[in-house]
Amino acid sequence: FASIVGFSSVFSWYRLTFSLFERMFDTWTRHSPRLTRRPTLASRCSKRCTVGPGLVSGLAVLRHELIDGFGAVRVHALWAKVIAWAAAQQMISTYGCLMGVHGMLAPQTLDDAFKLAAQEIAAATSIPSRTAMNQVELVEQVADCMPQSWMALDRGELSLVHLKALWRATRHCPPRVVEAIDNKLIPIAVARRWTPSELARVARKEVLVLDPDGAAERAAAAKQESDVVFLPGEDETATLT
Repeated sequence: FASIVGFSSVFSWYRLTFSLFERMFDTWTRHSPRLTRRPTLASRCSKRCTVGPGLVSGLAVLRHELIDGFGAVRVHALWAKVIAWAAAQQMISTYGCLMGVHGMLAPQTLDDAFKLAAQEIAAATSIPSRTAMNQVELVEQVADCMPQSWMALDRGELSLVHLKALWRATRHCPPRVVEAIDNKLIPIAVARRWTPSELARVARKEVLVLDPDGAAERAAAAKQESDVVFLPGEDETATLT
């Protein structure tokens, strides 16, 4: 009986302590509007602002607000949309650079325009020439036969990584094949929230379905562009690409 009484007393003490902490937390939350204001602002940004300068301004305000874990995740996702939108705007400038250089070099080949545009972008942004060349080639294909991809990027529905994955999977295909894959897969990728690797995997299957006779030509083009590069890494490591 004494043991039961002792256990009951301890249990009652724990219940009282928990109740006090619960009341303290409730009071602190109700009297701390800064604690809940940031998720509310994030919700307003996501509901009222399309991706663009207005959303950037709204997110900039959130830097000065307190935030909880759920609000931070939402703000992170909104910034990801802004980054995708900014990449879409940058593509417009990259394409303008390519077309401007091509007009200056006429009637020389488009390959010469690619090289010169890549050199100018590499010098302006302090990136390797090969990286700049990849950017120019990506933008040229997007402008030529991947309209759905660019519009999804502009809306913040897909990331630049998604576009690069689709570009790598289709870069040696004829434009008609690339455009057909773009029109078919991008709406599905947005609706189903595919990762870049999922998009690339399905795109490779579509290439085999839409252009089975072009396998030899794609392989030859890939071999012509292939190269082996040894890149030294950190802590006595290296990468072979």
